[in-house]
Amino acid sequence: MAITCVSKITPIDIPNKIVSVSCEITNDAEPMQTVTIRNADISDVPKKAAVADTIWAKYLKKRDEQLALNAIGPEIDQLETDLDTNIQGRTI
Repeated sequence: MAITCVSKITPIDIPNKIVSVSCEITNDAEPMQTVTIRNADISDVPKKAAVADTIWAKYLKKRDEQLALNAIGPEIDQLETDLDTNIQGRTI
C-alpha cells in the first residue's frame, strides 16, 4: 500500500525551534486524513523523530476510528430509518 504525505510546517517560535506541523496523509485504499501537531519542538534530531512518530500515531488512531465508523455505518443508517418510521407512526 503506497502512502502519500504532504506536510506543511509553520514556524511558531523561531529562536526555540517550535513549529506547527500539518500532514495530509493518504493511502491507496482510504480517504485522506489530516493530522496536526501544534507547538512541536524540533530543536534536535530525536525531537524531530518524535514529531514523525506522533504524526504517524495520530494518523493510525484517526484511521482506526474511521474504519470503525465505516463498519457500523449501515447499522446507523438502518436505525435512522427505523426511528423515523417508528416516531412518525405514533399519535398524540
